[in-house]
Amino acid sequence: MLLTLTRIRWWETSKEGTELLLSYGIEYDHSMSHEDCQMYWLRTGDTWTKIDYSKKAETWMKPLVKGEETGLVEIPGRYNRNRPQVEQY
Repeated sequence: MLLTLTRIRWWETSKEGTELLLSYGIEYDHSMSHEDCQMYWLRTGDTWTKIDYSKKAETWMKPLVKGEETGLVEIPGRYNRNRPQVEQY
């Protein structure tokens, strides 16, 4: 079995990038860390209300709106093991 895995720098993904990975047969991603140690289906399109501290919290304190699950399995990373030593200090 050939493992098809990728990791995108800066822990960010996009809908277009995810579609491109899937079109090339990539099955696993290692770019996010929403869970500590459990694999999950990667989502794209999550949205949230921008925090505006000049307004009352009731205006911007809204729950995250989850996007659509993709066909990529997300294998969460550990920040301290995925960055060069120089960035840790």
